[in-house]
This record gives sequence, structure tokens and C-alpha cells, in this order.
Amino acid sequence: MVGACPGSPSESPLTMFETRMQILRERLETQGMDAAVITNEDNVYYLTGYYDYLHMEFGRPTILVVPRQGESLLITPTIDLNTAIASARVDRISAWNDGMGDEWRAELPGALISVSNLGLEPDRMPPLVRSYMDHLMPRERQKTVTPILSDMRMIKSTEEQQLARHAGQVANAMMSAGSAAIADGVPEYEVRLSRHRPERVRRQSFWPRITTTQTCRPTRIFCRSWPRAKRSPKRIIARQHGSCARESQFSCVSAA
Repeated sequence: MVGACPGSPSESPLTMFETRMQILRERLETQGMDAAVITNEDNVYYLTGYYDYLHMEFGRPTILVVPRQGESLLITPTIDLNTAIASARVDRISAWNDGMGDEWRAELPGALISVSNLGLEPDRMPPLVRSYMDHLMPRERQKTVTPILSDMRMIKSTEEQQLARHAGQVANAMMSAGSAAIADGVPEYEVRLSRHRPERVRRQSFWPRITTTQTCRPTRIFCRSWPRAKRSPKRIIARQHGSCARESQFSCVSAA
């Protein structure tokens, strides 16, 4: 299943992600690997345009299988299936549920049945998944795909540079709006809301249906609680610097 493609000002995400996937396939062939199994969430997004909500914080892996030739496969929890269908640039999506069948393991033996040399991310793969990969493929037939991905992500394309600049503009707009809203007696939730308004306006004007940073990963700001406490002069400076700095980091993080 392949999701619909949002547009962008210069290069469509479909073209961008397909290009990256093709480059990876060519590198795999050069390095003598038949397929790569990728579990790092940033690299999964970099190649497919999909970033799952749960991932390993909840013990639910998302796994991308990229063969040198053949269909790419995305294995992801069912709760994220709609997001995967809408955004993942892959040939096939397999959703899995807790406690049903072999869960995320079900598709891997068939996907790797003809693989002689497998590329993995040994230092970024969750131990749970790594243990199962050792069960499927002897260590002597495993290679590392991490240097290939690191090299691909080191030099930023024109599109990625444009995304990074826009992320900085979003962060600056949020900081300015938050600073302007802070005053004695203003409820804290009003200050937080004021920082989110320019973010929405700017990202919609840049890329209507997707928000990305230099890592090409969606910007997500989670609001755990919006206190109703009103600002007092003694709290304004400390809370402003701490809170805005954290949200700016969400907006312009760079992890090449």
C-alpha cells in the first residue's frame, strides 16, 4: 500500500524519498548486500517519509526492509497503520498487533528468505529485534549498513537545506510570539497557545500537509498539561527561557 503524496515548493516528497531509496539500493549492491533491515526511526523516516508514534518507547518496533531488488516492506504497529498508508513511500505495508500471531516477526522470514548477506544497523537496532535477526541470519552473513546511511545523510540536498531554514523560521516565530504574550496575570496556557499559532501558519505556507526538519522528520510538540496558573513577575523570565528553548529544539533539531 502506498500513501498519497503531499506537495512541496520545489521537489515533491515522493521524488525525494524515492531518490533516497534508489541510492540506498545502489549502495547495497556496491557493498555486496542483498537487503537492509532498518529500525532507527530517523533513518526510516529519511527513506520513506513515515515516522511512527509508538516505536520502541512502548516496545513496538517499526522495521523497514529494503532489498537490493524487489519490493520494499514496512512493518509497523496497527495503531500507526493509517499514518503509514498516508505517508510511507514503500511498496508494501504490513501491520501487526500485540499478541496476534508472530507479531512483527511474521513477515521477516519470507522477506529475507533469499538473502545471503544482510545489512543491519548493529548499534541502533533494538536488542529485541537484533536477537531475532541473529536467529534468522548468522552473524558472519551480517554487515553494517550504518556507514552507507550516514554518508547519504551527511551532504544535504537543496530541498533539505530549505527545510532546515524553514524550521529555523518556525522556531524564531514561536519564540517571538511567546515572548510577546508573556505578561503579569496572563494564564500559562495562553502563552503556550501563542507559540503554536505562528508555527501552524508558517508550516502551512511552506508545505501544506507535512512539517519536517533538517532530519526530514515530522515536528511533533506534545502538550502533557497546560496549567491554568497565571504568570507572576518572578516566574516570567525563568519559565520563558526554559519552555521556549525546549520547543525550539523540537523545531530545528539536526541529526545528520
